[in-house]
Amino acid sequence: CRLGRHVMDTVARAIKPGITTDLLDRICHVVTVSNGAYPSPRNYMGFPKSLCTSVNETVCHGIPDARPLEDGDIVNLDVTVCLDGYHGDLNETYFVESTDEEQIASSSTTREAREAKKARAVA
Repeated sequence: CRLGRHVMDTVARAIKPGITTDLLDRICHVVTVSNGAYPSPRNYMGFPKSLCTSVNETVCHGIPDARPLEDGDIVNLDVTVCLDGYHGDLNETYFVESTDEEQIASSSTTREAREAKKARAVA
């Protein structure tokens, strides 16, 4: 969904050292609602936020909080918006500021493996 992409890109632009995932969640919520949609995670099975943020070793569906992001952190954003009865679900991983070669290589290898698996599934 185009709106999901817009929300993801807007939230991602705010990622920097010192920002909290609570603030990223707030940005997600405001952009989603101001575009006539609803953030699907909010209140789903008691989930308290509009965005899932998984920092470093948190695997998935992390709950945004007041911990400031630090230089070198890896943060995964999981954005899902509901617009006109349809859910657009996006998930991307970002580096906070500087990264080392090992982080970049690991991320690239994971992405390549995922793409190869998708290609095999389509064939």
